[in-house]
Amino acid sequence: MCGIAGYHALRHATGYAPDLQEALRCIAHRGPDDEGVFVHEGTALGHRRLSIIDTSSAGHQPFTDEGGRYTIIFNGEAFNFKELRAQLLAQGERFRSNSDTEVVLRLFALKGPGFLHEINGFFALAIHDKQTGDLFLARDRFGVKPLLYGEHQGRFLFASELRAMLALGLPRVVDPVSLRMFFTHYYIPAPFSILRDVRKVPPGHAVTITEEGASVHRWYDAKSQARSTPAVAVPQVMCATCWMTPCGSA
Repeated sequence: MCGIAGYHALRHATGYAPDLQEALRCIAHRGPDDEGVFVHEGTALGHRRLSIIDTSSAGHQPFTDEGGRYTIIFNGEAFNFKELRAQLLAQGERFRSNSDTEVVLRLFALKGPGFLHEINGFFALAIHDKQTGDLFLARDRFGVKPLLYGEHQGRFLFASELRAMLALGLPRVVDPVSLRMFFTHYYIPAPFSILRDVRKVPPGHAVTITEEGASVHRWYDAKSQARSTPAVAVPQVMCATCWMTPCGSA
């Protein structure tokens, strides 16, 4: 488990400066091993690290590619990163770490947002493009890793937890619609949160942020995926009660 937080200035940004260090302090329990911050013009990315894969300093985040264009903060794990890394090495790519984070970033640099379909894992990530100035966020297929976002005084804010969002400056105003959903369903479904100005990135969705604003789009749909998956015949199992296949005890 790691924690991420950050902000991105929009065209109408004011002089308000989010407190990223305080936000990272609020999620220090998610990543007690290391802390890192990346700042470029109106964008800042912060990361709290729990070192699991490549525990050396080579896996430090935020992680910037060798060309200096892309910088990523990554919470989660790509289970198939070794296979993906081997494929990239065979294509002539080179790596300076043994982390899954670098593999994820390289795939994004090569394939753009479509790379998400190649990742088998759970994750919440943010990638900054220094060339275009855009920011890209994504959440895994089933929303295992949390990712919240909101806008305040012309800045797009995001973090792993509500307390970090509050530290970044979002007002503590309860959303009455979310409150009703909580008392009805005993939880608050995405994209809503208990706070009026905070939203959850829904599972299987990504967010692209430019200076004009943010756009949310679905990159994974479980129903469509299920329809396109070939049916698999389930073998019949002998019943332990009547010793028949199929069971005749009913």
